[in-house]
Amino acid sequence: MTRHTDVDRVLETWLTEGPSELPDRAIDSILTQLDDTKQRRSVWLPGGIRMNRMILGVGGIAAALVLAAVGVGYFLGPSSGFGNQPTPTPSPTPIDITSRGAGALQPGRYSFDAPDYRYTFSVTGDGWASDAEPSLYMNGDYEQSTDFGALWIWGPIGRTEYVFADPCQWATSKRVFSGLTVDDFATALKTLNTWQASEPTDTVVGGYQGKRIQLTVPADANFADCTGGEFHLGPGRYMQGPAQVEDMRILDFDGSRHLLFTTYLPGASAELRAELDQMVESMEIEPIAD
Repeated sequence: MTRHTDVDRVLETWLTEGPSELPDRAIDSILTQLDDTKQRRSVWLPGGIRMNRMILGVGGIAAALVLAAVGVGYFLGPSSGFGNQPTPTPSPTPIDITSRGAGALQPGRYSFDAPDYRYTFSVTGDGWASDAEPSLYMNGDYEQSTDFGALWIWGPIGRTEYVFADPCQWATSKRVFSGLTVDDFATALKTLNTWQASEPTDTVVGGYQGKRIQLTVPADANFADCTGGEFHLGPGRYMQGPAQVEDMRILDFDGSRHLLFTTYLPGASAELRAELDQMVESMEIEPIAD
């Protein structure tokens, strides 16, 4: 048994007995063992004042009180009031979109599983609902309201996917392919002359880097003159009205490209647009384990 263990044993005996002050025999034992150590140096307080028996005694009592407080906290547990316990974070609510009109979304945290990745985000306002194709979260009905906005989690973009050079006569339009990289797809969108397109900018969503570009339908577009009365960006994606904005984020998921975007009509309120941005900013994205 080492000398350090002997000191611990003396203190442990004293703590068990529970006196209100450190006995002289305990102080004598501590001083004796300190004097006998190989490093025969005086114990100094900051400022060079030598530590005497009274200071050791007071220090011993203080140490005992600290140990006692820690012990009480350990045995009583979180309800004892020692320290603040963290509030558990509620698990996000999974969104099931196996059918159209899956239901209203109350303010809260939600998750959606797209191919190979889980998207988790917050809904901060009222009036939102989930829908399909493949995941659409919308406010109101675009056929009856101009205050319309939506968040789409589109998913992966393969090399064979394309957009239409002519969104109005899309059935016979030239196809503009998306290329191989995030930059390739952003450039392809930028070349669509019919649209009003912003310059691509760097963006980060859920920890993944990519490009952001906004496409706006011309305000004077006449959908009645288009094939089938529809104005198409690409296969499966058509617009709801003139001056509609597609705010697109093309992200690099470890070498594969994924697309999510918000969209809104010109009548959408500033509050609705802010909520759309908040959804994207709150987004967490993680691979789904096999």
